[in-house]
Amino acid sequence: MALTCIVVDDDPYIVEQITEYINESEHLALMGAYTNPIAALEVISSTTNKIDILFTDLEMPGLSGL
Repeated sequence: MALTCIVVDDDPYIVEQITEYINESEHLALMGAYTNPIAALEVISSTTNKIDILFTDLEMPGLSGL
Protein backbone atom coordinates (compact mmCIF):
# COMPACT_ATOMS: atom_id res chain seq x y z
CA MET A 1 0.00 0.00 0.00
CA ALA A 2 1.42 3.36 -1.06
CA LEU A 3 1.61 6.33 1.29
CA THR A 4 -0.26 9.39 0.01
CA CYS A 5 1.74 12.61 -0.35
CA ILE A 6 1.32 16.30 -1.08
CA VAL A 7 4.16 18.66 -2.03
CA VAL A 8 4.05 22.36 -1.10
CA ASP A 9 6.91 24.73 -1.92
CA ASP A 10 7.07 28.20 -3.43
CA ASP A 11 10.03 27.15 -5.61
CA PRO A 12 8.73 25.36 -8.75
CA TYR A 13 12.09 23.61 -9.26
CA ILE A 14 11.89 21.99 -5.80
CA VAL A 15 8.29 20.93 -6.40
CA GLU A 16 9.36 19.33 -9.68
CA GLN A 17 12.28 17.48 -8.08
CA ILE A 18 10.25 16.08 -5.17
CA THR A 19 7.40 15.17 -7.53
CA GLU A 20 9.79 13.22 -9.75
CA TYR A 21 11.11 11.33 -6.73
CA ILE A 22 7.59 10.47 -5.57
CA ASN A 23 6.56 9.31 -9.04
CA GLU A 24 9.58 6.98 -9.18
CA SER A 25 8.70 5.36 -5.87
CA GLU A 26 6.25 2.49 -5.74
CA HIS A 27 5.64 3.23 -2.04
CA LEU A 28 4.44 6.82 -2.52
CA ALA A 29 1.33 8.18 -4.28
CA LEU A 30 1.20 11.88 -5.17
CA MET A 31 -2.14 13.55 -4.39
CA GLY A 32 -1.06 17.05 -5.40
CA ALA A 33 1.83 19.48 -5.86
CA TYR A 34 1.50 23.20 -5.17
CA THR A 35 3.64 26.33 -5.44
CA ASN A 36 0.95 28.44 -3.77
CA PRO A 37 0.79 27.55 -0.05
CA ILE A 38 -2.63 29.18 0.45
CA ALA A 39 -4.16 27.13 -2.37
CA ALA A 40 -2.55 23.98 -0.95
CA LEU A 41 -3.95 24.70 2.51
CA GLU A 42 -7.45 25.07 1.07
CA VAL A 43 -7.17 21.71 -0.70
CA ILE A 44 -5.66 19.98 2.35
CA SER A 45 -8.32 21.30 4.72
CA SER A 46 -11.20 20.39 2.40
CA THR A 47 -10.11 16.89 1.38
CA THR A 48 -11.69 13.84 2.94
CA ASN A 49 -8.82 11.64 1.79
CA LYS A 50 -6.10 10.72 4.25
CA ILE A 51 -2.72 12.41 3.64
CA ASP A 52 0.19 10.42 5.04
CA ILE A 53 3.13 12.68 4.16
CA LEU A 54 3.36 16.42 3.54
CA PHE A 55 6.56 17.61 1.89
CA THR A 56 6.67 21.34 2.63
CA ASP A 57 9.00 24.31 2.65
CA LEU A 58 9.34 25.99 6.05
CA GLU A 59 9.65 29.53 4.70
CA MET A 60 7.02 30.51 2.15
CA PRO A 61 5.35 33.83 1.41
CA GLY A 62 2.13 34.24 3.34
CA LEU A 63 2.36 30.99 5.28
CA SER A 64 4.83 29.05 7.40
CA GLY A 65 5.43 25.41 6.54
CA LEU A 66 5.15 24.57 10.21
